[in-house]
Amino acid sequence: MKKERKPIRKVVNCPICHKEFDTRGLLGHIKIEHGKPRSEVKDLDKIIEKAEPKKSERAERVFELVDRLKEIRKRKADLEKEDLSGFFSTDETVKSLKDGLDDLEEEIKEELEDLGIIEEDIEEDEED
Repeated sequence: MKKERKPIRKVVNCPICHKEFDTRGLLGHIKIEHGKPRSEVKDLDKIIEKAEPKKSERAERVFELVDRLKEIRKRKADLEKEDLSGFFSTDETVKSLKDGLDDLEEEIKEELEDLGIIEEDIEEDEED
């Protein structure tokens, strides 16, 4: 079962007053504060389409994901150390745990890639 990703808020500046809003709040702001319907605001769809994640939120999410990835890898390594004798190899519970950790690792790596972080970036960080 895939865990739902935590969305990163994207921000844009109001094309009229230049205040910063997330993409969902911008339309309400324009309608309420400026009294204009969406159709009267030139290039609004393009402005929303080009919205970028707020840098601090993106960085926070990257750090959170990298920390989770490191923890998962540590747990996988601990399981491997414990299983040197082969005692756990046949245990279905341990196999299921390993599979679950593998799935979590892949999901986190995919989300990091979506944020522009590749495997090599993470491995370099781990070596430091």
